Formats: sequence, C-alpha cells, structure tokens
Amino acid sequence: MSETAEWGNVCSRVDTCALTGAAAFFTGIKGAEVLVNGPLWCYFYALRHLEKSNSRLGERFHGSQPDNNAVVYGTEECLTDALDYIRENRAPSILLIENSCSVSLIGDDIEGIAAKAKLPFSVIGMDSGGLSGGFAEGYSKASIRLWQYLDLPDIKIKCRLGVNLLGATTAYFNGRNDLEEIKRILETANYRVIAVPGAGSELETLQKNSCCSVEHRYQ
Repeated sequence: MSETAEWGNVCSRVDTCALTGAAAFFTGIKGAEVLVNGPLWCYFYALRHLEKSNSRLGERFHGSQPDNNAVVYGTEECLTDALDYIRENRAPSILLIENSCSVSLIGDDIEGIAAKAKLPFSVIGMDSGGLSGGFAEGYSKASIRLWQYLDLPDIKIKCRLGVNLLGATTAYFNGRNDLEEIKRILETANYRVIAVPGAGSELETLQKNSCCSVEHRYQ
C-alpha cells in the first residue's frame, strides 16, 4: 500500500516523474531542446508541468510518439522521424533524448540512432528512470549526464567572489522568484553569479565557466 501511495505522489501535484525532472534541467539551458522517446501520455504529462513556468516551452519540447508495436519491437523508426523533423525545423545547441519508463525496457541505442541521423548539433541520450525516482532524481541524472558529456578539465579557476548556483530550476513552485531572490542576496553580498546550470545559463557559459571555484578574501 505504501508503494502505491508513493507512486501516486509522483504522478500528482506533490511530485512529478524523473522524466519531467530531466527535461526541466535541459530546457533550463538556453538553446537546448528535449525529445521524449515515449508515448504521448508521458510527453503531455511532463509538458503540462513544465509549461507552467514557460508558456512557450512546447517549441523546444518534442515527442517521438512510438506506437504499441514500437514499444515491443523498437523505436528506431519513430525516433528517426522525430529527429528528421528537429533537424529540418530547429537548431538546438544540444538535444537531450530521454526514454520513457516503458521504452527504457527495450534497450534501444538511442545515441546510436541519433548518430545515424547525422545531426548538425550535439546529442545526449539517457533513460529517464521514472520508475526509480521523482523529479529531483531525474534532474540530478540529467545534470550528471551533461557534465560527463562536456568532460570539463579537472582544473580550478579561481574567480574572486564568483559562484555557480547548482540545483536551481524554475519548474519548482515559485522557482523563478526564489532564484531571483538568491541572486539578489548574493549580489548584495558582492558575489558574482557566474552560471546557473538548468536555470537560464547557455551551454557555452557552462562549458567555459563551470569549473570556477570561489575565492573569498576577508579584509
């Protein structure tokens, strides 16, 4: 009974699934887009939650719409069609392809399928893992996949009074206002916000500045 209640919370206003959390992180990067490789129910469920903070999010949030046969025999055909549409109509800085819970069981090589499509932009693929966690777990998994993909050098660049804000998202309730208040407090204390992964920073900013650490010198 407890397991049923916990899953019910994930599919309600109390929490949302990991697929939604992963999409929130990537759509929080300016210029990035997301392709949900899963049924329309999963796509619209996530979109319903995410577009509350951005009414135009649907322009950067796509779905492959696999049918019942694809869920059994593979999603390559419908995924390729969706990628063709994005290539012809969009120009994302980076594209996240995330499998829904059911499609994750098939084991499709989604990054291999994307490679065959010869896309002119970067692609990251992952299983959303919605059955194993909620929004926060998906957000965290997507952020880790991005850092693994970027493969930033293991160096520290000291930025005087500069900080990166980690874990922020406008998809949480009052998230945008909370983020602005955090920035205001830091700026009042003479800190400079360098990057906010998943909540407004561009991919180029994350590539160049995310390895900065804080240098605070007390007078």
